[in-house]
Amino acid sequence: MKKTTFWYVLALSVSLIAGGMTSCEKDEPELNPGGPTEQVLPGTAGEVTEAVTTEGGYALSYRSCIALPEGGSAEVDLTASLPANGTTTEEIVSNWDYAEEAAINSVYSGEFNREENGFIITDSLLVYTVSYGTFELTFEFPYETAQYDGTDVPEYRFEIKDKGGKFELIDSKERDGKAYALREYTHTVEAVFGGKSYEVSKSILLMRELGPANEPYLLSSEFVSLEKGNNNYEIVCNLTLYQRWSNGYEENKEVTFCLKSNLNEPSRTSSIVLDNYDNDLAIVDTHQTEQSKEYESEGEYFSYTLIEQKYIVEFNYNFDLEYEILYYDDIVYDDGVLVYKDFPDGSFVDFDNDFDMIPYEDAYEENGVISQIYFLKHQLIGTRGDQSITSSSTLIDALVHYK
Repeated sequence: MKKTTFWYVLALSVSLIAGGMTSCEKDEPELNPGGPTEQVLPGTAGEVTEAVTTEGGYALSYRSCIALPEGGSAEVDLTASLPANGTTTEEIVSNWDYAEEAAINSVYSGEFNREENGFIITDSLLVYTVSYGTFELTFEFPYETAQYDGTDVPEYRFEIKDKGGKFELIDSKERDGKAYALREYTHTVEAVFGGKSYEVSKSILLMRELGPANEPYLLSSEFVSLEKGNNNYEIVCNLTLYQRWSNGYEENKEVTFCLKSNLNEPSRTSSIVLDNYDNDLAIVDTHQTEQSKEYESEGEYFSYTLIEQKYIVEFNYNFDLEYEILYYDDIVYDDGVLVYKDFPDGSFVDFDNDFDMIPYEDAYEENGVISQIYFLKHQLIGTRGDQSITSSSTLIDALVHYK
């Protein structure tokens, strides 16, 4: 960092006393070539000057002036720096499973550097981090702060305005005998310092290994269309992609995935007894249990999460039916270059119940009690998107004892 030079004014000129003003003036301009040369009033910081560094960034400096308790004033030149714009780093990743939105974090820190002419100079740093979970970009903005006799000297600090970032898919490349799928992420910020704005961009090239370079590998894979249709308990998804390969081959590739949603019959199918029956069988409550998840894969390119739930139907005669619900969620197509996730939702958004008591035989009297045998027929209807799925009919023997 450029050495800081100080000018310490201990005596006031007659003209300044007469004018009632204290001024910071540089007595020896040749001691600070290229630095701030303006006159700065006590309690203020001057204009920021800038110079391009050999790395392509900026070296910034400005003069700050403070009035001294015993009279007179002291001034100091403070510096800051900006990183070069458009730098790129590389990182090898195992997948494209990064967060959909960036997490932003700003941290200011400082460390004592030196003491000169009564000033305590601190090397400070603003670290601005853009994180996507599996990778991150870090912007560093060094600057100086100063104190004189415990009093902060007027200073500038960096303020960051986030301009966002974007991903760019790049054709796969070879390196050291391996083929890599590539994605470049570029993020831009606006750094404001001393009233001046500077735009800084940084990029990171993400590299995902596809396999050996001596075999045909995907250069690019682009989404073309998705067609879907209902087939009983399945949603059939036909995905069309445009792919280019390293051997010059091009194709519109079609891949199919069957998204399943099942309503399995209740686990309870034994007979039930309804005492003091008054022809008033009713459902009093329905609820779903906590879901369990299990990661699955299908074929070379598809993965999904299998969701299992229990749907419980409670009746007013102290018995219930328990259905098992299975469906696919979080379906992902991943060929190493392209990741596609916009598949239909296979979960059920609503349920209806349909039941009926069907007499099996005429009523009869036994031990002074009128009884009758019924079949309890129940069906569960689940709504999935624009489609309704009906479970198989459940028949349960019901022995009824009337009031």
